Amino acid sequence: MQNFKTEMALRKEIEREEQQEDADNGALHIFFSVHREFVDCLAARKAIKTYFADSPLTVQNLEDAVAVDSSLSRMLPRQTETDDRQALEQAIVALLKGGNSPSSLDHEIRKFPYKEIHELVEWRDKLVRIKQAREASPEELRQIIKATAPSQFKPVPEIYQNRSMLISLANENVNEFKALVRKCGQAQINAILQKRD
Repeated sequence: MQNFKTEMALRKEIEREEQQEDADNGALHIFFSVHREFVDCLAARKAIKTYFADSPLTVQNLEDAVAVDSSLSRMLPRQTETDDRQALEQAIVALLKGGNSPSSLDHEIRKFPYKEIHELVEWRDKLVRIKQAREASPEELRQIIKATAPSQFKPVPEIYQNRSMLISLANENVNEFKALVRKCGQAQINAILQKRD
């Protein structure tokens, strides 16, 4: 019986560590997507995890650390805009080669100098989505369509866009708070409640 309990405890610990690692990787992915000036590599990820040690690794904590403490920024390898632009242009050319004639490909390449970095990122992301849709099975396409379906929930009214107003509503009128959750969705309400005022 003791071995079973020990094994279950170990499994729970391993599962908790895997969930934490997934959450950390998600936060790091979002951080590096927003901060393209930093190179997303193993060294950068290790530096961030070392910097945070036992503190929770969230997107907000990463943003705060970069804004407040310059030592973290100095630890992370930087990527120049030229490197970023070249990598994006190469990715776009590789994606366009799939179904375009040489003359249309050349025409698209001539547009590069007139595009900003963020426009190239959007263009690359759009081409990746198109490629994935072409390669997807009908069942996968149905799942993609369901995932991108418009939300059934309405936006949270402006008066309740901050945490203190939502808490006040919940304390004063529980029924109205429940109606707001049904109308706007649990995820939106939780996102506001997790913000710091």
